[in-house]
Amino acid sequence: MKKSLTRKLTIAVIALVFAVVSLSTSTYAWFTMSNDADVEAFTADVKAGQGIEIAVTTDGNSANAQWYTGVVPQAVIQTVVPAQFKFDAVTTTDAVTFTKLSGAATENDYIKFFVHIKAAQAGKISLNGITFDSEVADQTGWTADAAYALDGTRNVVVNDKVLYKVENAARISITTTSGTVIYENTVSAPSGDKVADGVSSYDAGNQGGLNKQANQNGAFSYYNAKNSTKLLIGDAPTQTTEYVETLATNAKLLSEVSAGGELKVEVKVWIEGWDTECLNAIFAQKLSTALSFVYSEN
Repeated sequence: MKKSLTRKLTIAVIALVFAVVSLSTSTYAWFTMSNDADVEAFTADVKAGQGIEIAVTTDGNSANAQWYTGVVPQAVIQTVVPAQFKFDAVTTTDAVTFTKLSGAATENDYIKFFVHIKAAQAGKISLNGITFDSEVADQTGWTADAAYALDGTRNVVVNDKVLYKVENAARISITTTSGTVIYENTVSAPSGDKVADGVSSYDAGNQGGLNKQANQNGAFSYYNAKNSTKLLIGDAPTQTTEYVETLATNAKLLSEVSAGGELKVEVKVWIEGWDTECLNAIFAQKLSTALSFVYSEN
């Protein structure tokens, strides 16, 4: 009996690095912020493996795009970020319509680009990894100016230090002809809570998701502590997400492609305003994300 041979190649890794800098000293949760944040830096490495070509565009039209079999030049990657881009906290239920608490959002509030992949031979292309990472300059954390519930078991008081990470408030959506999936960072248990010189320091961890129960803590609780007009748990939208850890053990098939056929993947990256970690405390941090795709030739 003849055995079929399946050859898998990691064909593209896209690393996105954002420098998110607050334009004000406000420490309110995003619901009251009128300020937004500049993306000061954006770097990426896009690599294609043997037999694979890849292109990156901002409009989804690859007709005039430059295809690469090796590394996509940084000059091409830089075109993903508009010249006047402003990174703001937004929310969405479907990665199509984005809003803020004050009204509609625009495409200048989040990152949007397209990855085009084609293979010399017929096969399958799958998404097999997304990572989020934060670079935090001040590891001592943010100083709380109000008492609020950090999570279901820990309460913060004034002058406590809390370490938030921008990676835990970020989202990435992957859209192909088969639909859209929103991914967020894996929920992580907090660690390193301590008391030094009478000051309590907390690691916020990642509560994840927009489920109603979790949203009564973190940024939600902080907002209510700072304002007389309260937000209700039911105000948060129901956003269906998948955790990135699932891709490590179960790659998600995106599409089958014919010889010379093209797969177009729409990618969006944003800061989710209703996330419990979305306070001004995450500004002045760098968010790094990476995507990896696998090509299987049968």
